[in-house]
Amino acid sequence: MSGADPQPLWLDARDANGARGAVILLHGLGANHEDLVPLAESVSPECRDRLTFVMPRAPLRRITIAGGLTVPAWFDIHTYGDNGEEDWQGLDETRAMLDTLMKTLEQRGVPPERVVIGGFSQGGATALHYLCRNPQTLRGVFVLSGWLPRGEQLPQSPRTPVLLVHGRLDMTLPVHYARLSRHRMEEAGFHVEWHEHARLGHSVDAKVLAVLSQWLDGLFAAD
Repeated sequence: MSGADPQPLWLDARDANGARGAVILLHGLGANHEDLVPLAESVSPECRDRLTFVMPRAPLRRITIAGGLTVPAWFDIHTYGDNGEEDWQGLDETRAMLDTLMKTLEQRGVPPERVVIGGFSQGGATALHYLCRNPQTLRGVFVLSGWLPRGEQLPQSPRTPVLLVHGRLDMTLPVHYARLSRHRMEEAGFHVEWHEHARLGHSVDAKVLAVLSQWLDGLFAAD
């Protein structure tokens, strides 16, 4: 594994009075942090005015299921399926990187309770891992076409709201896995907002962006 990019991409809030919150966006397997810039720029004007968007880049890792191909990844993927083992070492390494980024945001005046973490596919799984292992309450966590890591330790009395969005046409990560994630999290006491789109594959479209914008607007409406 090579080191993560030390300079995440920042899109500062456009409000001259400073950010009221921040959103950490985590890209998918083999992607680039710049891939999420359109997502950040497509949210509502109110979100862009009030929120700083931070896009870190995953380190290069060898991916077992891809025959050892080296790509940007938050953790290795050993196998697909319900009974596979997650790369807990890789997930914990990424969690340490996110801890550092959270400290940087707090130094900028944005405490954890005003931070949202979310991502696409593997980035979404990473966000859920951070949520489950982090004792602090976040403003929210969202997952687009992602999953709850298999065997994840769910916290007691969770207070962070979660948004899950998945498509029924997703052939990369079938909606079955997202439904299982929703079920496990709701059983553990999480408040989960669930959106299942009939014509969505493993991607983000205008309807997903509209859902995300509305959700973010609601989270920060009282600030």
